[in-house]
Amino acid sequence: MRTDQARTISIVEYLSTEGVSPAHMRQKGREVWYHSPLRPDDNSPSFKVDTLINKWFDHGLSEGGNTLDLVIKLKSCTVSEALAVLDATGLYREGGYKPRRGGIQPFSAFPSDSHTNRAPTVEKERDGRAFQLIEAKDLTHPALLQYLATRKIALTVARRFLKEIRFKPADGTLREFFALGWFNGVSWEARNSLFKGVVGEGKEVSTINLKDGNDCYVFEGFMDFLSFLTEEEVEHKRSSYIILNSLALRSKLEEIFKQYNFRAVYTYLDHDISGRTGTEYIMGLLPAKKGFDKSGDYEGYKDYNAWRMAKGERGDS
Repeated sequence: MRTDQARTISIVEYLSTEGVSPAHMRQKGREVWYHSPLRPDDNSPSFKVDTLINKWFDHGLSEGGNTLDLVIKLKSCTVSEALAVLDATGLYREGGYKPRRGGIQPFSAFPSDSHTNRAPTVEKERDGRAFQLIEAKDLTHPALLQYLATRKIALTVARRFLKEIRFKPADGTLREFFALGWFNGVSWEARNSLFKGVVGEGKEVSTINLKDGNDCYVFEGFMDFLSFLTEEEVEHKRSSYIILNSLALRSKLEEIFKQYNFRAVYTYLDHDISGRTGTEYIMGLLPAKKGFDKSGDYEGYKDYNAWRMAKGERGDS
């Protein structure tokens, strides 16, 4: 990836891949405000992204720039390393960044079939979060079922863990949208073919069947977890599983590892700088010969799901 291509990647979309969700929007979506990803002590959202020109500015630091500048600052890395990070996201689009008139419309590709103004029935808006849940139900929508098929995830596996969620912007916009929903314990990780984000309070680590003596499998995201169950055809109750949902939450593993005496821990993180750093961090928390980096199983691919998809396309599945 060239530097000019990297600068055209949507900052909002990149922050979503890092698990950073908007706090609120202004000017009909042109300005998207965050608690600064560069300053953990930012209690009042002071990190602005102007979606019309695709630039960011941190008012606490009095610094700003383009997408590439942000990655360099956020990862404390070189230009070439930042290009590798952005290339691995798959967010670059031929022709560059093309914001919609009046600001972003992040879910326009997957609007709901109904555009009602009914109040949320599951969860109320809190803390100024950008998106508000309306409904969570069993998976039925053909577009979502097709998306799962393209990701090579068995429907029987998906239906055990995912819901079809409908939601709307918390700023009062009437339009509704839909996506796959993975409940992380406090919020919904929302995903469809054109969007990745959070509906609700924010990111949290998901845990399944934590028991002493179990083998424990650690995944970066729920798509990798579901791909693993599909590929291995395993009964999920036989082992423990941890889905980080964001590598920024990896420090929570320390307390989990102290509380549970797992027989072995297997990590399945991404093949990028963040994934490698996360793997090294996890291995540092574990006693000798208890941690196993399994990323070699999908060498040459960004993550486990990308390997699973390629394997399916070759007819190997």
